[in-house]
Amino acid sequence: MFRSSLEAGFRNFWKNKSYSFLNILGLAIGIACAGLIFLWVEDETNFDRVNVKKDRLYMVLNNWPFSQHFSTYESTPGLMGPAIKAEVPGVANTCRTTEGKSTKLIVIGNKSIYSDGIYADSSLFSMFTIPFVQGNARTAFIQTHSMVITQKAAWKYFGRENKVLGRTVRLDNKQDYLITGVVKDFPENSSIQFEWLVPFDIFYKDNSWLSNWDSNGILTMVELENAAHADEVNRQLHDLIKKRVPGTIVSSFLFPMNDWHLRWDFENGKPTGRGRIQYVHMFSLIAWIILFLACINFMNLATARSEKRAKEVGVRKVLGSGKGKLIAQFISEALFLAFLSVIVGILIMMIALPFFNTLAQKQLALNLTDPVHLFSLLGITLVCGLVAGSYPSLYLSSFNPAFVLKGIKMKSGSAALIRKWLVVMQFSVSIILIICTIIIFQQIEHARNRDLGYDKNNLLVMDVQGNMGKQFNAIKQDLLNTGVVEKAALSDHETIYGGNNSDHDSWDGKDPNATQIISQRYVSPELLSTSGIPVVLGRDFYPDPVLDSNNIIITESLAKIMNRPNPIGAIIREDSNRYTIIGMVKDFVYGNMFGTRPDPLIFFCNPHYEYESVMYVRIKKQANTGKAVAQIESVMKKDNPLYPFQYRFVDDQFNQLFLGEMLVSKLSRVFAVLAICISCLGLFGLAAFTAERRTKEIGIRKVLGAGVMRLAGLLSGEFLKLIAISALLAFPVAWYAMHSWLQNYAYHIEISWWVFVLAGAVSIFIALITISFQTIRAAVVNPVRSLRSE
Repeated sequence: MFRSSLEAGFRNFWKNKSYSFLNILGLAIGIACAGLIFLWVEDETNFDRVNVKKDRLYMVLNNWPFSQHFSTYESTPGLMGPAIKAEVPGVANTCRTTEGKSTKLIVIGNKSIYSDGIYADSSLFSMFTIPFVQGNARTAFIQTHSMVITQKAAWKYFGRENKVLGRTVRLDNKQDYLITGVVKDFPENSSIQFEWLVPFDIFYKDNSWLSNWDSNGILTMVELENAAHADEVNRQLHDLIKKRVPGTIVSSFLFPMNDWHLRWDFENGKPTGRGRIQYVHMFSLIAWIILFLACINFMNLATARSEKRAKEVGVRKVLGSGKGKLIAQFISEALFLAFLSVIVGILIMMIALPFFNTLAQKQLALNLTDPVHLFSLLGITLVCGLVAGSYPSLYLSSFNPAFVLKGIKMKSGSAALIRKWLVVMQFSVSIILIICTIIIFQQIEHARNRDLGYDKNNLLVMDVQGNMGKQFNAIKQDLLNTGVVEKAALSDHETIYGGNNSDHDSWDGKDPNATQIISQRYVSPELLSTSGIPVVLGRDFYPDPVLDSNNIIITESLAKIMNRPNPIGAIIREDSNRYTIIGMVKDFVYGNMFGTRPDPLIFFCNPHYEYESVMYVRIKKQANTGKAVAQIESVMKKDNPLYPFQYRFVDDQFNQLFLGEMLVSKLSRVFAVLAICISCLGLFGLAAFTAERRTKEIGIRKVLGAGVMRLAGLLSGEFLKLIAISALLAFPVAWYAMHSWLQNYAYHIEISWWVFVLAGAVSIFIALITISFQTIRAAVVNPVRSLRSE
């Protein structure tokens, strides 16, 4: 039976090649699109899967009180990890690492390379799954100046050498380190990433502030015992810092590794459950919708051509075929087409995957040998075949053989109505995607073009390396002498990111029971003018930093908290130190680019430049950027010769903050176009069938004097009405979806009415172009050819 059904399916496929091709192409595009999305979703949901203890690993987070709200940070005191392990029941182990990746200069003989790494406790090897290919975890940190590197780093440092254990490298031109281990490269979907790893004790000894409970700057990870419960540990952890720092209201809690990547979003100190998981849900839904659109094409074209197969159904029923057998045949045909579509879809995926990887910034692989992927393809084949073939098989098998063989025209009202509603559904989804694409793009541009409070253009930033801090004045003068540099300055943190926080600041009139966290920046006197941050009250720092060592500049938000419209001359106390406010700058945007409440901030003028970590260089607007960078490089090679020149532009850093939103924007554009293409394939097929079915009617109308444009309008009008209905149904759904999405951003656009008009007009225009070819071709046919069979 299956073989005969398959043969019948192949014969029907070959007999109706053009319609079968449209069916296969539509399904193949839908399968390829859904397949790429599912690969991306698989990569996202498998983040950190390599870690065997993933379900028992947590990060310690702290809630800090800002004005009328709590902000959540991963930065913790250096003493916290050992204290948790010693005092909190249920904790099996803890590990401290530096925040982010430190870019350091690695020197191997005459070769110098910048490389990213971290400082970490040796417990990292037992808590996380880090396989060694040379050396072992037990002896990796057996001596103080040990270094563990990845396979990629080993190739980068030593080339094709197979054995690198015992080799020596110099870190940051300061200290030699012995290579004691080589570990496997980490997959891209891993939270732990480094090229080199050295003992945390080195970082701890070099930074005395880590021994204070009120100083934060490292990450603390916790491994729970098998029987331990995170809620119970959290109760013990909540007041751990408060007990050691009287007066602080900072609270701590555990955040599970399972949520690090997908649910890193907090509101007023509590996890919201939002984050990249929203993108996973969104794109998963889009994948199924696009698959459904492709199935709708099949259903429409199959039922539309039902009259062509009516006599076949009648003859089969007269010869004894029951309804069940006919349904099985038509389902088999649908499965056959779905199978062909999957093959074509795989070919499309193979071609599109490199472009998709570039778009999504991932390294996904089709990996057809993976049983999960094979079963997924089989499942997609069955789902598409059954869904696409279900209604056509039921409809075709219900034909009355007596009516069919007598030539009595079958009533097709219900089938035609269903076809119309399927077209409406297709274009409703397409219009929704068009609207969403436009609004997402608007929201991103709204944030990217907002007034940041500083000038990010023509601003170059370098990490302070070697003696750049100590020799800053000489370097600055050499840079100014090039004629392409306008200003230069130092800062302990980059302008667009967060800075240090303190809850020790007080002033006259402050509630003694209130705790206020304030961000801090230690800068050279030129920082504000170099960054383009305007002083709105008072003055900027003097060029000589010593003159302003006890003076500060604050932001407007801090002045509001102090309830001082003009804070100039006011005193802010921090522990035993007193600082006079000499200036106030406008609030500027840093950290969260979609936020509306800038956190209060204080600028300290640092006379010794011992805290500064970055140097800013303002390039003159009229200067050629390429030539200016080359001249800056020449200065840095002369004044800091041991460190290769490395830089980045602030506007590029700014764009990096929108990677998640930009990914959504780009992918939504691609999927909107694909949805329209799939819908248009079905519309093209239906228009062709409609024109073919009404051939004689068109011939008679032409004989009676109807013109080509009138006939084209007659054939197009029915479809355009369906698109108009689709738009009316899509508008409220799209508005609700985008309104809900925009609520995730404090700084967001208002949805404009013209977006809906534009989306509707674009859809109608595309549909008109799609069906015009068929309608005009039918309208220009010689009526003699149309009517000669009569």
